[in-house]
Amino acid sequence: MARNNKRQSMRDKIKKKAKESGSGANWINSKLEYFQPKKGKSKFDILPYTVSIKDHPDMEKGDLWYNKTVYVHYNIGAEGNAYVCPLKTAKKPCPICEYRNKLMRDDDVDEDVIKDLKPKQRDVFNVRVKGEKEVKLFTTSHYVFGKLLLEEILENEEDGYDSFADMEGGKTLTVKFREKEIGSTKFLEASNIEFNDRNDLKESILKKVEDLDKIIVYEPYEAIEKALFETADEDGAKKGKKGKKGKSGTCDECGEDMDDCTCNDTEICEECGEELEDCECGSSGGSDDEICDECGEDLEDCTCGDGGDDDGSTQEDECPFDHKFPNKCDKTDDCDECPNWDYCRGKKDELIASRKK
Repeated sequence: MARNNKRQSMRDKIKKKAKESGSGANWINSKLEYFQPKKGKSKFDILPYTVSIKDHPDMEKGDLWYNKTVYVHYNIGAEGNAYVCPLKTAKKPCPICEYRNKLMRDDDVDEDVIKDLKPKQRDVFNVRVKGEKEVKLFTTSHYVFGKLLLEEILENEEDGYDSFADMEGGKTLTVKFREKEIGSTKFLEASNIEFNDRNDLKESILKKVEDLDKIIVYEPYEAIEKALFETADEDGAKKGKKGKKGKSGTCDECGEDMDDCTCNDTEICEECGEELEDCECGSSGGSDDEICDECGEDLEDCTCGDGGDDDGSTQEDECPFDHKFPNKCDKTDDCDECPNWDYCRGKKDELIASRKK
């Protein structure tokens, strides 16, 4: 009997581990299983939940809504954990964003480190797969599903696709997931979405779904900061590079404690005076690193000898998000999720260098 109990205990733990696999479980607190789409077609309903916070970006407290947009920093700390970005998700201070902003002003810092620290946009949904009774959580990159969902709704306004998550007159989604490969990276991406009428939902479903506002785990500022600098110190030792933070926790530039340091807190556009993240004028902060010497235009607007149009171009010389290659590299949010970023960034650097000759 004792051995049977141990076997059952092991099975329970294996089942728990399977539920959490690939789910981002350390930044979501939920007992629901996770929906993991496979290559091919999947049919499921996106279920609404009742908004429970006053500062929701889209709806009022008490209204029904269909998803939660979360920005996540990945591979932070000695164990490579994920942390919800409090700045992008909840408009609260984020030590990772603050540190990344400082690194962006340091010419000696590896650009890959800066890119890796940028938060990635994730969407969280309550879903019910066709033929199943249980509600599951679906967490996914915005760029492989949510973006296409919104595009289909906008392009077919007359068909009423925007009612897909309504309690009455909603739609069942038939989503075709295809395997996409860029370089050595493989991932599933929604390539087509069909909207079909479904039966009206019962009010009892609202008691089974997760409150997506309450299941997101926000770690304390101090805990995120501690994990961040453990990683930063280790990376600095391996690569021989570091940001402004010294070993003693002081700024190498001004000598002040990092908590009091005000050096390079924000990147300011010299053309409009706004922080670069809010700037819409396309300025690069006054730097001429990305200005074409031939026509004087910013590289993203320049049409002199565009990269990717030479006879020796390859299939990789294209942006998977249909932006101008490679000029738009690091100019759009799509770059956060682009598996081809390293190649594109290299081509842009080559283009910049060639125009300075």
